Amino acid sequence: MGGFAGMGHGGLVPDWFHEFVGSTLAQAPETIPFNWIPVATSLVVALGGLLCGWLVYRNVSAPAEDRLQIPLLKNKYYFDEIYAFLFVRPAGWIAEKFTSLYMDQIVIDGVLHSLARFSLFLGHAFRNYFDKPVINEFFGDGAGKTVKASGSGLRKIQAGRVQYYMVVAIVVLVVFAFLYYSLREECSND
Repeated sequence: MGGFAGMGHGGLVPDWFHEFVGSTLAQAPETIPFNWIPVATSLVVALGGLLCGWLVYRNVSAPAEDRLQIPLLKNKYYFDEIYAFLFVRPAGWIAEKFTSLYMDQIVIDGVLHSLARFSLFLGHAFRNYFDKPVINEFFGDGAGKTVKASGSGLRKIQAGRVQYYMVVAIVVLVVFAFLYYSLREECSND
């Protein structure tokens, strides 16, 4: 329709489209002279095609009566089948074989399973070599056991016997004297 508006019409209708577009440009393009041959040819071809279609299909009431139903036209030039063969099937194969089997199951799952195994190993090592011996034994159960053992040992001193009190006092005095003289010699050597 745009071509019809800009063809000039042989002077029958003013060439308003050419004047409108030409006025928007810095230099107006030259107008092509009108020629009836292309107009008549396109009209004959268009109207002739419509006439041929009407003559062939005027008495056809159902698709089964159509004599021109050849497989090539009925199947739209097999465009869907060719498209499926060239693009859809390869894309499905790539998605199924490459992406699903290789990328998903081997690469992604392999990395994730390796990380999971490493995390289990790290958790097991942390639990058995740090948490149980250090945290549980030293700070948790170990502190309680130490208090209980020292309480059991010191309980004997609080038995009300003077002999025990004297032995403890002498042991404490000996330990402090030993520490005092050892530290004093180290300080004097420096």
